[in-house]
Amino acid sequence: MKKKKIAILGLIGAICTMIFAFFTLNQYGVQANEKQEATNEITIKQLDDKIYNNEAFIYF
Repeated sequence: MKKKKIAILGLIGAICTMIFAFFTLNQYGVQANEKQEATNEITIKQLDDKIYNNEAFIYF
């Protein structure tokens, strides 16, 4: 009986750990994704500025 109780507690602990790990990793994934999107927007803006500056250089 005691071994069965320990096994059940271990199983519950393992499930809780998996749920906690999933949510923690998921949160870090979302943060990394937002940071990447912000970086992409900055890069696109820099490219737009370069294109605009080159056109200005060609026309004048």
